Amino acid sequence: GIKDEEINDPTSCTMWHAHDIKIYLADRFNRRLQFPDLRRAVQSLAERDNPNYILIEDKGSGQQLLQVLQRETRLPVIGVMPKGGKYAESKIARAQGVSGLIESGRVCLPESAPWLVDYESEIAAFPNAPHDDDVDSTTQALKFLSERLHKRVSGETSTNNRPLAAM
Repeated sequence: GIKDEEINDPTSCTMWHAHDIKIYLADRFNRRLQFPDLRRAVQSLAERDNPNYILIEDKGSGQQLLQVLQRETRLPVIGVMPKGGKYAESKIARAQGVSGLIESGRVCLPESAPWLVDYESEIAAFPNAPHDDDVDSTTQALKFLSERLHKRVSGETSTNNRPLAAM
């Protein structure tokens, strides 16, 4: 979200690693921030984690963030635009689109992390949770990484072990 009041959605950034056919959630950042703080947070996380890609939803505050980061930094940002009909319906469709990865055991969560209970609670309560930013970040990351892994397995591309950040 672009405002930091309690009623606004927080910004969620999930950090993922792909190894062989598994996708690992390494970290989660979830806070309500105004735009200047959001920009600083993204730059700080990118400096800390050195991701191959930073996926940013190309709507709302993400549009402005994309424009500023593309113009003023060398960060590997990629705008992602949710597809589908009504936005709420497309969120459900996106979640269903990656559910096979999760059900097959290819998505791994850490055994413990200070944010893990909150993350799991939001994911489990979807689509009826008050906020679904972790769901958005997760589905975008899993879709992107599963496509990259498919290409790598079929010999179309290579990747290194640097992480992916999804917002």
